[in-house]
Amino acid sequence: MDFSASEPAAVFYTLDRAAPTYASKLYGSAGIREGGETLTVPAGTRIHWFSVDSAGNVENNYRPDGTGRNYRKGTAVPPRR
Repeated sequence: MDFSASEPAAVFYTLDRAAPTYASKLYGSAGIREGGETLTVPAGTRIHWFSVDSAGNVENNYRPDGTGRNYRKGTAVPPRR
């Protein structure tokens, strides 16, 4: 799974199926050109996230107070060999 962004952004995520908020874990990204941190989670883990650009714009106008539902979702898969 890949957290991708077209511009510098902060990505907040959860691994417990909860709606992500500003209090959620912050993905460690070095920037667009360098990759970000590697998250190691069991295959099948559901990941929920949203991103905020440097101007403070929240992706898809998501409400990160825990009441929004239009955050992004994905499932971790085993690495390809």
